[in-house]
Amino acid sequence: MKLYNNFIAKKLGINIEDCFTPEQYTLFITGNGIGGNKEAAKLVDQTIRILTNTAAPTRQVNSIIAPGGYLNKWCLQNNAKKIYIYI
Repeated sequence: MKLYNNFIAKKLGINIEDCFTPEQYTLFITGNGIGGNKEAAKLVDQTIRILTNTAAPTRQVNSIIAPGGYLNKWCLQNNAKKIYIYI
């Protein structure tokens, strides 16, 4: 999985060192970690699945990924600021 993540990061021009660690990703996607939110995390997980397979429910997703939303707050509180900047 790490090689695949490296491949994706390189294709997007992202330094792999700035990405979520596997532990951070698990905490984020399950709504755990500092400031975790299980309901928002569930929507993020569904969104990732949708974005990688079909079209996304943009209106629902915007509130999660917008500045001040769950993604922003979680990244800042869980030492993942650099990946949020990329997003």
